[in-house]
Amino acid sequence: MILGIDTGGTYTDSVLLDEDRVLSKGKAPTTHYDLTKGITESISKLDSSLFPEISAVILSTTLATNTIVEMRRLERVKEILIGYDRDFFLKSIPKIPNWLEFEFISGSIDVTGEEVEPLDVEAIRNLPFISYPIAVAGYMSPMNSKHELTAKEILKAKTSYPVVCGSELSGELNSIKRAVTTALNASLIPSISNFISDVKKVLIEFGINSRIFIVNADGSITDVESAMEKPIRTVLSGPASSALGGLFLSGIEDGIIVDMGGTTTDISLIKNSIPVISNEGAKVGKWDLLLPSLKMRTIGLGGDSRIYPFKNGIEVGPTRVIPISVLGERFPEIKRKLKLEHSSSLVPPNEFILKLREPNFELNEIEERLLRGLDMEPVSVEEATKICGLSHPYILDSAISRLEEMGVIIRAGLTPTDVLNYLGECEIGDPHISSRVIYAFSRDKDFPNFIKRLIVKKIATEILRYLLSIKYRDDRLDGLLGRIVNDSFDERNHLIEAEIKVPFPIVGVGAPINNFIYDVAKILHTTAIVPGHYEVANAIGAGWGRVLRSLELEINPVIASADIKGYRIVGLDRRFETYEDAEAFAVSYGKDTLRSQLRSLIGEDVEIKVESLSSSNGDLPIRKIRFLGIGRIK
Repeated sequence: MILGIDTGGTYTDSVLLDEDRVLSKGKAPTTHYDLTKGITESISKLDSSLFPEISAVILSTTLATNTIVEMRRLERVKEILIGYDRDFFLKSIPKIPNWLEFEFISGSIDVTGEEVEPLDVEAIRNLPFISYPIAVAGYMSPMNSKHELTAKEILKAKTSYPVVCGSELSGELNSIKRAVTTALNASLIPSISNFISDVKKVLIEFGINSRIFIVNADGSITDVESAMEKPIRTVLSGPASSALGGLFLSGIEDGIIVDMGGTTTDISLIKNSIPVISNEGAKVGKWDLLLPSLKMRTIGLGGDSRIYPFKNGIEVGPTRVIPISVLGERFPEIKRKLKLEHSSSLVPPNEFILKLREPNFELNEIEERLLRGLDMEPVSVEEATKICGLSHPYILDSAISRLEEMGVIIRAGLTPTDVLNYLGECEIGDPHISSRVIYAFSRDKDFPNFIKRLIVKKIATEILRYLLSIKYRDDRLDGLLGRIVNDSFDERNHLIEAEIKVPFPIVGVGAPINNFIYDVAKILHTTAIVPGHYEVANAIGAGWGRVLRSLELEINPVIASADIKGYRIVGLDRRFETYEDAEAFAVSYGKDTLRSQLRSLIGEDVEIKVESLSSSNGDLPIRKIRFLGIGRIK
């Protein structure tokens, strides 16, 4: 039996799975300031009589993603850069974060993997002991990693943290992205290690002493020891788990997974029962990372997304707020503060601010005033404006944005959850408050249905943009094409009929999705699938325990005097006389490597698929060999 846990942006879910059966499930609010509190509450809602049968615990967590996006809690790092040109490198990173420092070391590998300049071993040996994480990146390490590995062996004695090389994280040649990825990985090591340590304590309190694993960005699963060394791979593990959960619950071979939670909607593609992997890496916050990840699209649209006036219209998301119905159920006294009129076109009516916790940073004057006036009871935005000494609620947004970003306060207001309450499609919080706030926002009786149609069109549009980006590497839906798509969605085809059709089913998962996905499928002329247990699909995706591990080897000719003098496998310090010899070694090496990696996770029950890719060079029959290892934790 496996315990799957997902810490999402809004809720933390836990499930118990035995083979393909969900035996118990629990849901609790995510506590961003301490993720283990939400984990504890969600586990406490499971059937504890089953805990002795748990053989493994698999997590998907937002910790690494949020740390990078927010650029907070990142630890100081020294990065050893081997063979990099100092001036070029520093110019390539416009704003170097204050937690990152560099040490440039001489030593050079050329594009064929041959050593041009030896590594300055003495310079590395002369470095003092460093009390924080160390990263190592070689300019051409994907072609030959021996300089990195030599430096790593020396540096292991100079820090108490794991030393990780760039070539261990990515085999891509983009030296700047690889250096950034390696530095961020090192900076995440302390926070992920502490999180895992805290999760172990929580599990022990429940009497659970099983192995612990974490879902990676590409949907693969790694043990926590590896995650503490390479935490960068756990970014976007939540969206990866949603793709796996949708695949597991629906059993489709080809289709789209749409996961709508409280904060975001994640879109992914399944082909031949395997999530599609991105070749471009992952973008997290402002950083482009060389990181294996699923090909996904994430938008700030969920059940708790803020509904507000925007540019003479209405916008939904990307900010998450507390649904006004939920706030009203917890604090009934806000009913007497609700307004029946919409007095400003710049701010929505009936928004409130609630204090969540004490700040752990220095406040400015406006922030101090607000927190003194808040205490632990919600105040309206208009009251908060007066407390802060500001002239208009519109100005308040920028004045208190830092408090919202840091999770010290949170806003409450009209959300899709409230709209669904009004329409009788869900029962969360106090539906009477939802009705009053909707009435104040708009007297148009069709307003709730208008919001629902807006959300449906947003999801459908993002699905199309996602598929366009895969097919054409261009996701623009503007100009004439955008108008044609919008007309087809609204069935405004008076002269020309346009029908946008998706050729495979759409699987909807996540708590609110049941209210939107059928209409999304209708305007995309396909079918929708909402499987059982859809509301905890992410935790199920984690708990499924399906292990995917991929590897790609590239065979290049060694050129000298315009002739081919042999062949080499990129990243391996070895040369072969014939292409056939290189190919045979690559196939054997790739299979053995994946089996070795997966054996520690799942034993000997491993399936290895091998795919030969055509060469872009006409002189070579095969240039790349791709391996996929598949198994399951039991």
